[in-house]
Formats: sequence, C-alpha cells, structure tokens
Amino acid sequence: MTSSTIGLGIIGAGVIGETFCQAFTLHGAYKVLAVCDANPQRATSLAHKFQAEAYSSYEELLQRTDIQLIYLGIPPKYHSDFFRAAVEAGKHVLCEKPLCLSNEEAATMTRVAEEASSRGIVTAINYPLHYVKALAQFKQLLAAGYAGELRRINLKLHFPHWPRAWQNYQRTDWINCREQGGPLREIGSHFFFALLSLLAGHDALSRVNAHVHYPADPTQQAAETSVLGSIALGSGGFVQVDLLSDLPSLAETVELTAHGTQGTISLVDFQTLLVAKNNEDLRLYDETNKIAPNQLMSSAFVVEEMAQAILHRRDTPSRWNLVPIKTGAQVQRILQALYHSQGQWIDLAEPASNSITYLTAEQITKPLPIFSHASSYQGLVHVSCIQGFIPGTFDFPSSDAAEQAEQVLKNLQTVLRQSNSDLKRILKLTIYFVAMQEDFPGVNAVINRYFPEHPPARSSLGVAELPRNARIVMDCTAARLDFG
Repeated sequence: MTSSTIGLGIIGAGVIGETFCQAFTLHGAYKVLAVCDANPQRATSLAHKFQAEAYSSYEELLQRTDIQLIYLGIPPKYHSDFFRAAVEAGKHVLCEKPLCLSNEEAATMTRVAEEASSRGIVTAINYPLHYVKALAQFKQLLAAGYAGELRRINLKLHFPHWPRAWQNYQRTDWINCREQGGPLREIGSHFFFALLSLLAGHDALSRVNAHVHYPADPTQQAAETSVLGSIALGSGGFVQVDLLSDLPSLAETVELTAHGTQGTISLVDFQTLLVAKNNEDLRLYDETNKIAPNQLMSSAFVVEEMAQAILHRRDTPSRWNLVPIKTGAQVQRILQALYHSQGQWIDLAEPASNSITYLTAEQITKPLPIFSHASSYQGLVHVSCIQGFIPGTFDFPSSDAAEQAEQVLKNLQTVLRQSNSDLKRILKLTIYFVAMQEDFPGVNAVINRYFPEHPPARSSLGVAELPRNARIVMDCTAARLDFG
C-alpha cells in the first residue's frame, strides 16, 4: 500500500458489507485488508473475493496497525461496543444506521465521537439520503416557501411483506426481530434523518405520541406490523407517521410528503421528487431523478467523503460532508419515543429533572468532605474549582502553570464524563491565576489547543493565593449530553 491508500477493515460480511467492499475497492483510495464476521464461513468467503484476511474476532482485527478505517455493517445491537473499541484503537469509523438501540448508547457514542474528533479521528453514520439530490431539492423548495405555510408532513411506509424479498438474502433473522429490526427502525430511520435535515434551522421536532401494534407471537419477538403516530413540530404543525406491513393487499409505498397552504412537495421511493401548487396534479420536479440509484451507487458518495476527510486532513468536522454520530443519536431519540409512547406524549428533549445530583469522581483526587466535584440540575453540570493534581495524589506535575493547566483540563474532563457531559459541552469556563501576567500566555496556549473551535465563554481572574500553592485552578458550567 502507498501512503495515500487507506487500509480498511470490514466488520459484518452480509449483503451490505459486501456492497461496501465493492464500493471501497472501486474508489481506488482504499485497500480491503480484513473482513470479520461472527460466521467464519461468511467472513472467509467475502475476504477471499477481495484478497483480504478473514477474522472471527474483531478485537484481533483492531490490533492491526495497517488498518486505518473500520466499516461497521453489523446489527445495531453491537454498534455501541464495536464503535467504542474501534475509536479506542485509533481507527476512523463509518457506522451503518440505525445508530444503536437506546438513548443511553446514543449519548455514549456521541461523546466518543466528539472526543475522537479532537484527536483527528473521523467518525460518521451512513444515511444515503444525505447525498440524494431529491432531498436537497426538497429542502430548497421548503425553505423558499414553495408549499407556503407548512400544515402537515405525512410519512407513509406500507409493505405487503416484511422483510422485503431482497432482504431475505441477507440470511439474517434480526431484521424482523422486535429487539433491533422492524420496518420503523430499518426504513423509518432514513426518513427521520430526512425530517431533521429538512427542518434544520426553521423548525424542530418536539414531542411524540404513537400507538405500535405487534402481531400475535408466543415468543413476543416479531417486529411491529402497524405504527400510527404524530410528531409535534415546534411551530405547531405535525408529522403523521403511518406504517403498515404484512398485508398482501398493500402496494409498497415509501413517501414523505409536506402539505402547505400553497402547495405540496413529496419524496417518493427515496429519490423521486414530486411537486404541485394548489389545484394542480403532482408532477416530477426533475427528470434526472427518474434514474434510481442502486446500493452500490448510493454507497459511492459516503465512500468518497470519508476519503476526503481522512486523506486530506479536513480535520474540522464542519467541513466534512458526512452525517455526524450525534445526528444518528437524534434519530434514535425519535425511534425510542415512538416505540415507548403507548399513546402518551413523550418530549424528544429529555425532561429536565427537578432533583439535584452530586458527583465525586473516583479517578481523581477526592475533594474535602465539605464539597463535591460537581452538581447537576436541569441539564446543567456545575463543576467545583479543579486543581492540577496527579490523580490520586496531592502532587502537581510541575510548578509550571501551563503543565498544571493541562492536568486541570484532564481532571475536568474526568468529572464531566462522569456527569454525562464533556469538555466540548462547556458553556462557561473560569480560570483563576496567582500570577496572571506571567502565566497567562502559556495557559492560554493550552486552552486554545483544547478548544480549537467554538471556545466557551471564559473569565480569567487574578487571586492572591490558591489552595496547596497551586498556580492555577478552573471551574465551569457545562450542558449534559442527554439534554439537547
């Protein structure tokens, strides 16, 4: 391999895994080096096609130093653990949708991804609609007021059979499993991503009410066959979710339609955009959208963007044309609310707790009994003054303020992580100096390294003395990951 070739490890040797092996190989910037699957025969078969090495243990695969990128094409129940392991091994990661199975896993994956970004590691979730021309056109028309004042959005997902015929070839049972499959999770997640994209900047999905029906099944493992739900918009409108499956009389229908006071915009079968002004019939908006991309064509876009982000070191995530993990977490919150609603309204932003929680982090030096490291209330974490002690001691790494500042930030991160927050979620940072004029330049350089983008609000205060002759301490207020 050359220095401009990305060594690739594929985890998951199903149909989607094979499709991505082909897409990565055709791109030219990648070399498939390893394939891992819990089924050794499947791993060996796919690895042989691409002259790669087969593994049944993902831990062994992650030990390879010649692999830079991991593609996770495995069932969603494994995403969180495998994703974290890959990032901890220093690998870039492209994860299949849906992201995971719980809001707690989603919050963890979001935190891991944000930390990875600070180390130059690229992470993304694969939502092919992100690269579909028709969705971009839908968004432009909606923003330009083509439909007028938005009254309702309808998501219609009808399937005469689930899984669909082509999905049976994956030889997987999880796709119709209540735990991690089903049409709402598998197909609905695409369109909840589309809704987040369409409404970004001018409206928001605020709360969910739904009824989910499951078939008579003594094992209680079969996936849903009916979902009827509403997602309230911040502006007062609604998204109506209408899902039906396993009714042979149904025509397969996959549509996302926006109705407004002046017209209608409809995305059909993932790539066809239809429009109509009032009293007009729906018509094709763009003739070029008649050509339906296959899975290989769709995967080529995200493969190219991963290469751009990795090879050309566009290390500012805002410049990547990739879907961030935190967007997958937003989709997961919608899915979980729909599944758990049972006819009750569920806020998509977790309700603020009226109780105060207190935290003493075990991994760093314990504070005096008269105070805690942090307290949390209604989505905010308030952190006490943190010193630059080497964990478990009352010793500083040195008498240099910049080195103490480095250790303070590491200790601060430990406290924030245990409070379900992160350095990147800090809203206000206060720094206390005993020798501000002397120490400010060095400490400022450390702060700038930790916050290269979007630095938090900050105060720097000079004081006469700090406990245990510290040169510097910091306190902060941060937002929790599970509150927006």
